Amino acid sequence: MSKLRILLDGQAPRSRWVYRFEYDEERSESGPIGSLDMLADLLHRWGHHLDGLPWTELPTFGGTAPPITEGIWSWDETRILTGETASTLTLHPRGHSTRKGAF
Repeated sequence: MSKLRILLDGQAPRSRWVYRFEYDEERSESGPIGSLDMLADLLHRWGHHLDGLPWTELPTFGGTAPPITEGIWSWDETRILTGETASTLTLHPRGHSTRKGAF
């Protein structure tokens, strides 16, 4: 069974977000998650296999939290990551809104 794990690796202040995707018992892929683009790509490819971390606990990459975070899974200083499923994740500029109230 395939599993994606996203975790904080190391002790502060040198800790960093990393991922490990296990395809099967013999194959896996792992590495750092250094940007919102990397996280979006990772979740788009394998998010439906995310194990052990709620989407509301995903890493963020700078900037203040948007005033409304419902439906926003991560952000950086200029963009937000939204979507209802892993396959529908989209990066939008901050200020983008699909409902009343700005992100």
